[in-house]
Amino acid sequence: MTNVFVFTLKVGRGLKYEGHQLEELGLAALLHDIGYGRIPPEIRQACRPLTPEEMHEIQAHPAYGHEILLTSLGEAHKQLAEIVLQTHERENGQGYPHGLKGREIHEYAKIIGISDVFEALTHSRPHRKRLLPYEAVKEILSSQRHLFPSNIFKILIQEMSVFPIYSYVRLNSGAIGRVIATEANQPLRPTVEILCDSEGKRVEGGKIIRLVETSLLHITGLVDEKEIAEG
Repeated sequence: MTNVFVFTLKVGRGLKYEGHQLEELGLAALLHDIGYGRIPPEIRQACRPLTPEEMHEIQAHPAYGHEILLTSLGEAHKQLAEIVLQTHERENGQGYPHGLKGREIHEYAKIIGISDVFEALTHSRPHRKRLLPYEAVKEILSSQRHLFPSNIFKILIQEMSVFPIYSYVRLNSGAIGRVIATEANQPLRPTVEILCDSEGKRVEGGKIIRLVETSLLHITGLVDEKEIAEG
């Protein structure tokens, strides 16, 4: 939950939210899964495929959260409760619990929704290993991009520092390089200084490659700094 809060605020700042907006967004992020408390532990913590009935119960947690917040905080916080209710709705109408789409979904809920997905992909779960940030972005790009607004998705990958400056990466050519600049609109294709060739030999005066300018090269993974030192 804390990770979702942090990711959500990063996206909010990237969207130029300030002051009261960030407070509202952050509070909704902290409370977005409050309804999980009503899900039986044997379902919530299951390390096996869920039955259709159990999945239906899991998908009821936004409605449970909505009810909890209205009951405990009252009508004065109706918007907060509505945002919590909508955090699993998706842009194309394939979310739950009501199949809302597009402008029917509050922007805060969209931000929390994509932050929740990113958090889930980048942290271990009982049924799968964690993905690295760039792998999570690729996963969202390939299978879930249509579920979120393009402007929010773009801010997410800008704010998550998928390939931070000075990180080491391997290209599909086998060469290893160091990221020296990032591209705001194409964060998966930064500018790289080549340090080792495809055979692992050090390259003096490394060639600079802007991946946005070549379709033949792309990053296949991150490289530990120790591998560079030993090369």
